[in-house]
Amino acid sequence: MKSMAFDRRKRVAELRRDLRELCKQRDFIEDQLVHVNLALSSLARGIEDEREREEVLTEVAAARRKPGLTERICQSFRNKPYSDLSASEVRYWLEQEGVDMSGYAQPLATISATLRRMAETGRVKAKHKGRNVTYRWNGD
Repeated sequence: MKSMAFDRRKRVAELRRDLRELCKQRDFIEDQLVHVNLALSSLARGIEDEREREEVLTEVAAARRKPGLTERICQSFRNKPYSDLSASEVRYWLEQEGVDMSGYAQPLATISATLRRMAETGRVKAKHKGRNVTYRWNGD
């Protein structure tokens, strides 16, 4: 009986292809969801039965994707585009906007890591002053 050796490079290449394909599928599905939600919302306005109309609109609202932490941080910066904010200040603004941070074991660390990634991609600019770091919105 001949044993087949595990080919790590081949498996990585296969998984990378799968990942790219799944991302394309996700993008297509998200695009379709937007179109269906818009169409349903528009058509629901013409439903005469108020109960049925509200039921459809509630279903549409529930199907909308909830913004993630990065998106919520971006919204905070868009509301204060010329301000330099620390991670603590970003957390304060998120809490003021009603973002529930209780699901994070260390919310400040999570926000800090998210801000660092956003700085790496150029969405925010990091300013270091000693051990303190503030971030300013660069845009999308």
